[in-house]
Amino acid sequence: MVDAVIAENLDLYIESSAVPVLAVELQSPGKLRVFSVSEITPQAPFDALLTKEESPIKTLSDLPGKRIGVFPGSTATNLLKKYLTDQGIDVASIMFVPMPPPNHLTGLLEGSVDVIHAYEPTTAIALSRGGVRGIFGSIYAEMISPNPQGVAVVGTSFLKEHPETAKKAIRAFERAMAFMKEHDAESRQILVNRMKLPEDAAKRCVFLYMLPHDQVPAEVFQQYSDMLTDLGELGGYVKVDALLYQE
Repeated sequence: MVDAVIAENLDLYIESSAVPVLAVELQSPGKLRVFSVSEITPQAPFDALLTKEESPIKTLSDLPGKRIGVFPGSTATNLLKKYLTDQGIDVASIMFVPMPPPNHLTGLLEGSVDVIHAYEPTTAIALSRGGVRGIFGSIYAEMISPNPQGVAVVGTSFLKEHPETAKKAIRAFERAMAFMKEHDAESRQILVNRMKLPEDAAKRCVFLYMLPHDQVPAEVFQQYSDMLTDLGELGGYVKVDALLYQE
């Protein structure tokens, strides 16, 4: 999606990892603008560590020597490693197994991994089916809250050429986010109708809320960007102020 915006094959998109966006700003400043970031908090935990009901794993201290299914790519693994290390967990003996999200629950239930670091809606589906329990809430929210790792992006060329259309698109997105917060029951019914989630899973699902452009916490976003640099996910430090969309 980032490549498509830069190539002007896409004008904007509403959610992806912040990492490639920050990397582009580092290498080719001024190509993109972030008009929203995720609001992952302990109260809205988009991720969780899950294991099978009969597993002896109870807490984070039981993870050494185990296999954890993680989201593909280095970022999710490195962030999880950092959090566990900060909690005094020896990660050297833990095997981090990259898995496509649709395979997480199957991998856990079939025993190819002992734990999954799952995102929604996998978490809601797993817990609603039974036989699975959580051992820890959101790693991401515990690291930084609100965690801005998901971003919505618009191309600067589109902003310059069609400023009013871009503004309308961004406002429409922000109205959708407000609707989710103000009409929870209706939003969950959309999960059933559009995503075909079972009713029980839709009731459990934690929404990935996104903040409007005028509420993006620049200091928190800068903290997240700096942490990625320290972890080696970015090749340098990014000044995120220049990356944020302003009307």
